[in-house]
Amino acid sequence: MTRLRKSIGLVFTFGILSLAFAFFAGCGGGDTKIIPVGTMASIPAGCFDMGDAFNEGSSVEWPVHNVCVSAFQMDIYEVTNAQFKACVDAGFCTDPENSTSYTRSSYYRNSTYDNYPVILVSWTQANAFCIWAGGRLPTEAEWEYAARGGLAGKRYPWGDNAPVCTLGASNGSNYSECSPADTIAVGSFAANGYGLYDLAGNIWEWVNDWFDSGYYSTSPTQDPQGPDSGTNKVMRGGDFESIDLELRVSKRWTYHPSIQARFIGFRCAK
Repeated sequence: MTRLRKSIGLVFTFGILSLAFAFFAGCGGGDTKIIPVGTMASIPAGCFDMGDAFNEGSSVEWPVHNVCVSAFQMDIYEVTNAQFKACVDAGFCTDPENSTSYTRSSYYRNSTYDNYPVILVSWTQANAFCIWAGGRLPTEAEWEYAARGGLAGKRYPWGDNAPVCTLGASNGSNYSECSPADTIAVGSFAANGYGLYDLAGNIWEWVNDWFDSGYYSTSPTQDPQGPDSGTNKVMRGGDFESIDLELRVSKRWTYHPSIQARFIGFRCAK
């Protein structure tokens, strides 16, 4: 997938909006109560049609197939800097690759950004945190089911309408068209139908599954766990540089599990 890079003109155009993000969403740091580890929503058991029903994506999102998942719990928010630091301080996790973000020289272990998503963590580091927190990474099927929020056959976690830039909006997202070119505080937009935040934009999220481009053709119906082995792990959700098509709930992307990037984080399930 082509990474979207903003031009000087786009940065200038959205300069005022970026300041608004920094002021309103950026206040989610030292002055905001730290979100406790394990703040989860209960996701009911159910069945859904997994994949791209609009034929807008790529072949790895086809065929659309019916999947059923057992009841589980999912982190309401993406794992934050403060939460991940707690695991590191407990001696179970290792620090992210470095403490910066795209536009900030000090991000991780900076209290201003305590409630911003942790980034620069590999799949292995994400998995270790979830184990420490008493959970695990969600399966790809669980992630998509939860992201849909009880809506059937929709593009985004909120429905079919395009995302907007308004903070707190039910279909708002931190993505390329209105992003301050970096992460923002978790929970800056409204939750989906299952009470989950930031499932479209802000950061890509590691899930448990190995990636196989043809897996949808052979996936079991009940609680699919993904291939037994592979080279890359799956990521879901899009990030602050994504175009709107990359925010779709069916969008799949992959990276090697050792990769640490400023646009990848995660949330846990159990």
